Amino acid sequence: MKRIQALDPQKAEGEIKNLFDTVEQQLGMVPNMMRVMGNSPAVLNSYLLSCKALKESSIGFTLSEQIALTVAHVNGCDYCLTSHTFISSVILKIDPKTIELARKGESCKSKSQSVLEFVINLMQNKGKPSDAHLQALQKEGFDDRQITEIIAHTAFEIFTNFIANASQVAIDFPDITSNGLKAKI
Repeated sequence: MKRIQALDPQKAEGEIKNLFDTVEQQLGMVPNMMRVMGNSPAVLNSYLLSCKALKESSIGFTLSEQIALTVAHVNGCDYCLTSHTFISSVILKIDPKTIELARKGESCKSKSQSVLEFVINLMQNKGKPSDAHLQALQKEGFDDRQITEIIAHTAFEIFTNFIANASQVAIDFPDITSNGLKAKI
């Protein structure tokens, strides 16, 4: 069965060419998932604007990457699991143990573990977290702003997982794990 096509940036025109050019200037390439999103300039633009906005969140890059890895694990998204492992390790220089644990929805720190458990509970309950999971975040010192950002990061990663999984996009990031851990399906 034919899946959603990943556009060739060299053949792009108009608005999508401008978006692809922006991505290439920032990343040095146009990742395959963004090439799929390019089928709709509105979708790719929304993705890019959301990326930019969420980078300003108060929860920090390490926790946002732990969320991305956990969501990819739960959703069985090998593309996002591979890309975020690469980003976390090579670009953000996050500790390898933190990455390895987050790829399984776990953390060795209680504060981030409460976040990952909340994220998993949020996903399992279709956006309706249990009171216990919400209270666990509050007990760890997360305020309403940070909890809202955790929810937004989770929803954003679900969006990217769905695009990658639905299109069965080819993975274009190197798999830098030594254990070959695959996403949970």
